[in-house]
Amino acid sequence: MDERIYYTEPQTLTCEAEVMSCEKVKDGYEVHVNRTVIFPSGGGQPRDRGTVAGHEVLAARDDGEAIYYTIDTPLSVGDVVKLETQAEVRLDHSQQHSGEHIVSGLAKKLFGAANVGFHMAEDYMTIDLDMMLDRAQLSALESAANDVIYRDVPITYALVGDDELEHIELRKRSEKAKGLIRIVTIDGADSCTCCGTHVKSTGCIGAIKIVDFVKYKAGVRIWLACGKRAMNDYDKKHTELAAIAKNFSTKWTNAHEAVMKQSKELASAKRELKKRTLELCDYKAKKLIEQAADTRRGKLVFVFEEDGGMDYIKTLSERICTFSNAFAAVFARCGSTIFYRLMRSEGVNASAGEICRAVNVALNGKGGGRDDSAQGSADVSDASVAAIEQIKSYIGNVLNAK
Repeated sequence: MDERIYYTEPQTLTCEAEVMSCEKVKDGYEVHVNRTVIFPSGGGQPRDRGTVAGHEVLAARDDGEAIYYTIDTPLSVGDVVKLETQAEVRLDHSQQHSGEHIVSGLAKKLFGAANVGFHMAEDYMTIDLDMMLDRAQLSALESAANDVIYRDVPITYALVGDDELEHIELRKRSEKAKGLIRIVTIDGADSCTCCGTHVKSTGCIGAIKIVDFVKYKAGVRIWLACGKRAMNDYDKKHTELAAIAKNFSTKWTNAHEAVMKQSKELASAKRELKKRTLELCDYKAKKLIEQAADTRRGKLVFVFEEDGGMDYIKTLSERICTFSNAFAAVFARCGSTIFYRLMRSEGVNASAGEICRAVNVALNGKGGGRDDSAQGSADVSDASVAAIEQIKSYIGNVLNAK
């Protein structure tokens, strides 16, 4: 196996290595070197960003024995070249992975919850536990994890054979690992097989924050942020909270109370608006019915208003059909859109759905529904406004047909 320096010295970011092979592949040249500091990806952790002989690594492949890096330039077999991994990316990935070990290990110790899934992306990290933990339990887990950081516990490594594993207490063992197997230990928090990179000691993680969680299958999925990601999460949320507080002319500590107060006021205003809208629609519906033309199949109440949305015309059409044996065709312009609602009373023999399809064609709109009610919308244009009277005539003809 190639020498994987990141296994035992994850803080080492550069090394020299001999080129063992170089093959042309679809996206460039795949280079194999005999030692490396560039982590290729594995165990849920993304690959490092780095260079081989000054050329950016575009992809990495690990076959278990050798690691192959894809670059855009061929190298000569036997050349000694420099490998370098980006410090910022290595630190970020190492902070996340080390934090994950602490949280997963403590979840097992404190609650008996096993890690059954782990994924680290460039901007988020998730852990899946096999049992549900509530907010209070997760808060206790987060607090215990940060206590491990404050103690600045060393993170240690050991390469052991299969025969030694049975004598070592582990939280989790990789079933794929063969031969010499790497054990990562954080005293008092975790010990398990792992191929990823880690910080030197837990203090280097900085902070661990559980930023969200949801019930997932039989357990819980946790979104975790460590190190700079945790700081960025705090900074973003603090900025948003400060902006909300400023909008309410209050301190950030009072922001939640201010939002809840406005939410209650808004709910009360919506209830009052709904009541007033219903009263208005009742009044308008009765007036419109008085003025409506009679047809063979009932009254045709046709309305086109310059200002109104779908909720309003829906209520108005329902009230029209409640108070009379009628077919309601209610249109309203709202900004750049015309909304329409078509509805019939129980005793009216006409299909609102069929008429809606004809209206869609006339207005170049979209919509549909059943025989008893249908609705749609269209963009406002000179042609669509001009077509309203033609639509009224068309509906009148349908209702007058024998």
